[in-house]
Amino acid sequence: MRWAEVNGEAGTRWSALTARRLREAGWYPGRAIPTEGWLRAMRGRGGVEMHEAARRFLAEFGGLAIDRALVDWALGGVSFRVDPFAAEWDDKVFDVPGEGFPSYLYSIGATDEGDGLGMAPDGAVYMGKDSVRLLAGTPDEALQRLIEGAGAAGEYEFRSRWSPLTKRVLRSAGWYAERSVPVEHWEHLLRGQGDFEIHDAARDFLTEFGGLATDGWTPGPVMPQSPFRFDPSTATADREAFDRLSRKVGTSLYPIGLADSGRSYLAMAPNGAVYIGEDAVELLADSCYEAVEKLVMERPTEAPLPFLLVDGYLELPHSPGQDLSAEIGTRWSAETDRVLRLAGWHPGRSVPTVESERSLHETDEDFEIHEAARWFLTEFGGLDIHQDGPGRTMARSPFRLDPLVARWDYEIFEVLSEKAGADLYPIGGIIPGGIYLGMAPNGAVYVGLDSVELLADTADEALDKLIRGIR
Repeated sequence: MRWAEVNGEAGTRWSALTARRLREAGWYPGRAIPTEGWLRAMRGRGGVEMHEAARRFLAEFGGLAIDRALVDWALGGVSFRVDPFAAEWDDKVFDVPGEGFPSYLYSIGATDEGDGLGMAPDGAVYMGKDSVRLLAGTPDEALQRLIEGAGAAGEYEFRSRWSPLTKRVLRSAGWYAERSVPVEHWEHLLRGQGDFEIHDAARDFLTEFGGLATDGWTPGPVMPQSPFRFDPSTATADREAFDRLSRKVGTSLYPIGLADSGRSYLAMAPNGAVYIGEDAVELLADSCYEAVEKLVMERPTEAPLPFLLVDGYLELPHSPGQDLSAEIGTRWSAETDRVLRLAGWHPGRSVPTVESERSLHETDEDFEIHEAARWFLTEFGGLDIHQDGPGRTMARSPFRLDPLVARWDYEIFEVLSEKAGADLYPIGGIIPGGIYLGMAPNGAVYVGLDSVELLADTADEALDKLIRGIR
């Protein structure tokens, strides 16, 4: 890692001008701030992991804002902010094999002109939007170039290997830069049960992508157009089918998984080309990276929800039925409206709460419902939302709107209420992990178990966040 030695900043790390501007922005020698908040939040955006170079840089410079008054505009300096959330892109993955360039950039900030700033694991800093250029080989040099306007050091422009949605899908499925998993068990299984002999191209693909799957996800805002499962063992019983497909394309195909929610085989030729089909076969892409992009972005399937790509996410297209729903746009999104209706909600829904109130009160007499919780449970009580997979900024989980999930846990709610500073009444729970949903007298919804945090100020907003996967 190319970090400058710190023996006094002027002359050893930066020019006197850059050192002075950084001090004026709030930097000082030995500055060290926590980075855990950024680490958790970026990880929640689809598994983006902070590497050590980014962690060290953000600990020293995170949160600094270099405004117009602190840069040399005459020489081309730019104002910028050191904050991973400032960039409009999350992390960039670049397809520059064999060139010695990084494949993974972690967001560290953005310029006021809209260019993102990303750092490679070796500390080099890149700048750009859809494509990037090398700004500087070290963090210290990058700061000086931004402040004093020396310009980018890199002559070449690199474009992201995948679209933002494809990266979100892959990271949500468990992919990460430099992922490497053992493939020997697949080799032995396919050799023994189907007489398949793996070639190098298939071995390399499965080492990076083997085991990733999206075919169990509930369709949502982060979802491939063609759900896939990269697992060659799905083809062990169909050696004849693969022989037939291989003859049609004129080369030996090795199974790498399924696509179209299991309707089609995925197979790879020795040259790395990816084919798709079952009875018939067609070329999907000339490389595995292009094939992954097409599975996410282009290949149409009979998905349960006809999502359209809008601003990097999938959304329900407008339908005449939405015009008849007064709740869409006023209470929640079209997606939330559809999911709630499928679960049994309808306008004017009213279910009695007397039995659940009585049962909770009998368990512990301190369980006293307030009007906000009673109104909510009258409209939504008893609904089960079955969902799985990534959402916009966090995973979507199944949840049940039923106060009896906390029947024996008044003491937990007493602690959660104390931490929230409000009298929380149970309204349901998120099924994995046994996390509770509680409502305050003002209608705000909180989520927690050992700790508590505000989910939303209103019940409608809370439902929209839970269903769409918004933190």
